[in-house]
Amino acid sequence: TDKGTKLHTDVTTTDLVGKEYTTEQKTFFGYTLKEIPTNKNGTYTKEDIIVNYVYTKNTGDIENPDTEKTGPDTINSVDGVFEYNITASGNVKEYVGNIKVNVKDILPYAIDEEKSTLDNRCTYDGNKTITCAQEYTNITEEDYTNGVYTVDETFNLKLVFIGIDSNKVVNKATSTIELDGTKKTTEDEKETEVYKGIVVATYKDEKGNELHENVTTTGLSGTEYTTEQKTFFGYTFKEVTGDSKEGKYLANQTIYVDYVYTKNIGTSEEELNKNGLEVVGSINDAFDYTITYNTTIKDYVGKATLVITDILPYEIDEEKSTISNNCKYEDGVITCTYTKD
Repeated sequence: TDKGTKLHTDVTTTDLVGKEYTTEQKTFFGYTLKEIPTNKNGTYTKEDIIVNYVYTKNTGDIENPDTEKTGPDTINSVDGVFEYNITASGNVKEYVGNIKVNVKDILPYAIDEEKSTLDNRCTYDGNKTITCAQEYTNITEEDYTNGVYTVDETFNLKLVFIGIDSNKVVNKATSTIELDGTKKTTEDEKETEVYKGIVVATYKDEKGNELHENVTTTGLSGTEYTTEQKTFFGYTFKEVTGDSKEGKYLANQTIYVDYVYTKNIGTSEEELNKNGLEVVGSINDAFDYTITYNTTIKDYVGKATLVITDILPYEIDEEKSTISNNCKYEDGVITCTYTKD
């Protein structure tokens, strides 16, 4: 070859000086004759005649190079295992020597190295790239089938990603088939959908009355969720029923966290006074009374009803007596009722 490699044993012929000689141009798979020697034909002389056929090694041809990356269409959790197969393929022609196959998996996220499993021909650089390599050595014509040497190499990766923050995980891979003087690179990618989950927090009293509209959140399955315990005037938190107030979203499921509150009975500060005449001129005169009630209600919501009862010492003349609209008289008792929502 042009690099000094011997492709065939020397062919030596002997004959009488002056007689004509011819030499044969041979063909070698994977090599092309560089130039025809000027002394390929001639006449024998007393001195040895050296006829050198020099060949150049073919750079080879790579047909139909392809990268195919397969993996899951969907996955149930951000901490699930993404299993990929990356296949590098192509047809090599007219080439002898070594063939290198290199695959790069360009990751969307860093991986958890302890939980991930790589093909033993692959290495992770710690920075979102996995490199895989396979080499075929000393390929000769005998390794070809119908003039084609087929490259078809698959690398298996089982990956657990760190920090997935999108429900679409796109993973790209490239493969390169390299001969001594020729290389071709192709690429492919795989998109995987990460399922989501829903959490609904409800806020109700013990009777099921809604104290606040539901708070609904959505997140990637496997990520953490938290819910909030709210405060409502006039109510005291009692318990959480249903699912846990903190946890992880579940794939295609709705988690219900129910916050239950007890309605407070409230407290009040009260003052009741009854004022009237100390002396009247006659038993037939009107006894003018004023009943005053003051109260401060704390930590209570809802309806408040006040009932004041005036227990009389004698029956009254209903035609001559006057009582407030909120009051009524019956059997020697005046009852006054006030209601506030």
